[in-house]
Amino acid sequence: MACAPIAVFAFNRPGRLRNCLASLKKNSLASESEVVIFIDGPRNLSDVMDVRACKREARLATGFLTVRIIERPENYGLVKSIRSGVSQVLAQRSTIIVVEDDLEVSEYFLEFMNEGLATYASVERVASIHGYVYPSESPFDAPFFLRGADCWGWATWRSRWDQVNFDAKRLYQQLKAIGGLDKFDFQCGAGFSTLLQKTIENPSTSWAICWHASMFLQNRLTLYPNKSLVKNVGLDGFGTNCAQSENFDVEISDRRVCGFGIELQESEQAYLQFQKFFLKLNRRRWNRIFKRFWTTHYYRSRLRSLKEFLKIKLNIMFPQLHGPISNVDLASRSVGMGYADPLISKKVKQATLALISTLKGCERDSVVFDKIQYSYPMLLGLSLAAQNCPGLKVIDFGGSLGSSYFQTRHLHERFNLESWSVIEQPEFVMESAEIKADKLSFYKTAGEALEQVGHPSILILSSVLQYLDNPYKTFAELVAKLRPSYILVDRTPFTDGSLDRAYLQRVPRWIYSARYVLTALSEKKFMKSVPNNYDYIEIFPAFDGSMFSSKGDEVPFKAVLLELNAVTAK
Repeated sequence: MACAPIAVFAFNRPGRLRNCLASLKKNSLASESEVVIFIDGPRNLSDVMDVRACKREARLATGFLTVRIIERPENYGLVKSIRSGVSQVLAQRSTIIVVEDDLEVSEYFLEFMNEGLATYASVERVASIHGYVYPSESPFDAPFFLRGADCWGWATWRSRWDQVNFDAKRLYQQLKAIGGLDKFDFQCGAGFSTLLQKTIENPSTSWAICWHASMFLQNRLTLYPNKSLVKNVGLDGFGTNCAQSENFDVEISDRRVCGFGIELQESEQAYLQFQKFFLKLNRRRWNRIFKRFWTTHYYRSRLRSLKEFLKIKLNIMFPQLHGPISNVDLASRSVGMGYADPLISKKVKQATLALISTLKGCERDSVVFDKIQYSYPMLLGLSLAAQNCPGLKVIDFGGSLGSSYFQTRHLHERFNLESWSVIEQPEFVMESAEIKADKLSFYKTAGEALEQVGHPSILILSSVLQYLDNPYKTFAELVAKLRPSYILVDRTPFTDGSLDRAYLQRVPRWIYSARYVLTALSEKKFMKSVPNNYDYIEIFPAFDGSMFSSKGDEVPFKAVLLELNAVTAK
């Protein structure tokens, strides 16, 4: 018996993937099975490091006949990832076993899947083989069939997958036309028809409900073991489509499944047992809602919400940002000279000269602080660059008159600093003539800096990209020209979406009177602008925290540290 290939779908939970693969490896048929691990791309910067860790776990997988890793170039989402992944495997093979990373399986799981596939290959009425069984009050004596299909550890054939209709609206209409909605919901409001309706509104809600409904309408059956061979350990509130719940907990069977010679019809006993489970699940759900309303936990949570509300309300009353604004060009014209105003560069110069005379503290936005306000992402970036590059050479794009240089000056000797080059606007470069500091120099263009100091150990862009007209183009051009070993994008606002969001930022009058257009960068667009030859080291919250807009938007500031990958560096 040739073993079916195993498709494992993962995203951003490396620990779950490790445990899932470990449980598969315990199966006696693991060494005869090909494994294809699909790893979805990050949705945003918060996912980058976890997705990277998943890739690392996948590369460590052993104990199988072969392991192939398919890394998605972008975030597909669960629906697209599974639909395309299953179709991709079945384009080359006639059978498939599908496991998501939040599942742990019995040591007899692969045996049951493969034996079921072999036994019912020519029986077109059988849609799939399934490994998970809902908690039941009465144990089942033998495997059983239920109408439809399921999605927690399953196997099928190409001929059945080709018959799936992913048009949720059409499926719902067909179920309604034949009066099958009640039967589809186990005659107890199990919620499957509701999930199908939600998928009509948002197709990314569920692929599995269309798989189930298609097979249900075709009167096909799915084979289940008498005791669950699968446990879903992802119902912890961190999964993509699953909320936190203990209602689905089961003990995995430690015995081989026997008795495939069963009658080809839906089990009345199993249907009634599943119906009881969903009835109990509905009662628990309403009890939980009732208790939550009356317990002190409810009031504590409401109090926390009130505190958050007041925090946001105060920020709206005294906003740091105004907007978002729709007409960026008009706003840009209204701010006047902005950061290019000579009055600003002169005030920054005065603050910097005062800082040099005291030999302590730091300067930011022309304000001198008695104590240094450290950016820990910057300290890490400088440390790594100093450790791995002979002679630390820094190019600080938009670095004012050396704000970051003076913030870290007491560490320069330890870092073996060779040069710190600031690229700034002409007004700042002109004022820099009076700034005398060891190994600090100023340039108007990246080309001038490159000619004088060569390729940098690290390129720093701290609180600068958000003020540029075309931040992604500027970033790409800088990296292509300078080819730094490390890149630090620090103190930069991001928005979790595919579009940028622009605001009008007013500087407090006690600092200086100015307004800027500030753009919260789209995390997706930024990730696409990062060259393929750079790897993410870490994504941090910046020490700025978050700003709030006049319309209540929270704009988080982050830091991204990148490293030229080893292959490119050679």
